[in-house]
Amino acid sequence: MEEKNRRSGKFNVVDIVILAIVLAGLVFVGMKFLGSRNGLGSATTRIEYTVLVEEVLPDVCETVMEYRKANVQLMANGALLDGHVVDISYQPHINYEPNDAGIVTPSKEEGEGARMDMIFTIQATVENPVTCKVGTQEVRIGKSHIVKTAEFELEGYPTTTLTKEVIEE
Repeated sequence: MEEKNRRSGKFNVVDIVILAIVLAGLVFVGMKFLGSRNGLGSATTRIEYTVLVEEVLPDVCETVMEYRKANVQLMANGALLDGHVVDISYQPHINYEPNDAGIVTPSKEEGEGARMDMIFTIQATVENPVTCKVGTQEVRIGKSHIVKTAEFELEGYPTTTLTKEVIEE
């Protein structure tokens, strides 16, 4: 009887189950690679963090400060990213050196040529809140991080805990 059904072009129960499994696998693979950025979900995460860049030369600091309120877009590998420098501030660089008695004391750099420490506040959207990759860089406190835009590029270290906000798309 089954042989007769196969010849007449009808499906039996086993054929239907196999077809359903194959279709479910194709849907899963399609969603994973072609669908949303996260695979099965469509949520992304917005993060905010600060990066400390130490010992910036005064003329570089002055030039970068021109972009303080410009909401400058980040970039990596020649492409713009979904992230922006939303604030820039600076403070005199502090040196920690021993005095004549061998006691380490802090001293601010002063005068012409005094280096500055710059603080960049960055907001970005990431696909994976576990790795928190902005472009090709993972954002982790203490890990070297390059603040790169079309206008400037400085290397520092994230110094604040990430603020995470899930965004539904």
